[in-house]
Amino acid sequence: MLLTKVAPLENYELALRDKSILLVPLLLVLLISAALVIGRLNTQVPPTRSPRTLGTNPIDVLDLGGIERLYRVHEPARHIAKQALPVIIALHGEGQLSADMEQLTALQFDSLGDAEGFITVYPEAIGGVWSVAHKDLAFIRELITQLETTYTIDRQRVYLVGFSNGGVLAYHAACALGDYIAAVAVVAAPMARDTRDHCSPQQPMPVLMMFGTDDPLLPIAGGETELGLLLSAEETATFWQAHNRCDNFPLVVGDINHDVSDETSVRQERYHPCDDKSEVLLYTVIGGGHTWPGGAAPALQENAGRITQDINAVDELWAFFRRHTLVETKQP
Repeated sequence: MLLTKVAPLENYELALRDKSILLVPLLLVLLISAALVIGRLNTQVPPTRSPRTLGTNPIDVLDLGGIERLYRVHEPARHIAKQALPVIIALHGEGQLSADMEQLTALQFDSLGDAEGFITVYPEAIGGVWSVAHKDLAFIRELITQLETTYTIDRQRVYLVGFSNGGVLAYHAACALGDYIAAVAVVAAPMARDTRDHCSPQQPMPVLMMFGTDDPLLPIAGGETELGLLLSAEETATFWQAHNRCDNFPLVVGDINHDVSDETSVRQERYHPCDDKSEVLLYTVIGGGHTWPGGAAPALQENAGRITQDINAVDELWAFFRRHTLVETKQP
């Protein structure tokens, strides 16, 4: 063991007095550096990517218990005044901003909304992460209420779509917000096991899901992920098929392959008929990654995998949504 000679106490005091002018600035530098490191560790969204300076649609604010929650709204460029419009609420992925959801979908919700007459809303997660702990279900519920006071919306035709982490929250909403949401769609996210175990909606919920077989982040087989323990895609579809009391045998459309250059193909399975005219629609993108079909590459996610061009998610979602309206809650 290495022994160190201990200096007398008076020598320490003298040394500290002589070097105090150097120690104080050094301590300040260390404290500032530590604060910067902690700040980086606690920030999921880089501070240079401000939600107020990015994006196409204007930012609006909702006060939720004293916390400012941000969202963007795209209203159709031309529509009949006072005509009640459907609403699509689009949730971004983890570590992203509402502007990234605009980019991911290549603004196709906006252009299709202009043509078809629906409003698109892009909410913003706290720190880029959707979580029940952040009261995000309350945020969605109050957002719908605020939209109703600000715009002329069709309350029977409010729809929710989520990508990745936003999709995990969308399953929560499908379970808990059946009085507010007419149908739910999820891209690149199986259902959390905990959500499944505590999900007991009072009415059927139409659900559309899209999964890539080569998703490197949230695998189609489920399992333990950075977002928790997830079901497989098959288990997720089976849960909603059973809940909606759908026919056990889906109508299968396989080998949709309009663009051979993208090295993917698509298999569609539709469970129908179901209770109250609901349905479960499952798209499996063979060779697809953690991506949005027909869209752009996800922001801040390298090596997310292939993007299929064989289907366009925005077109498929709208065709699905427009078939469904809010189901009246059944009393037990």
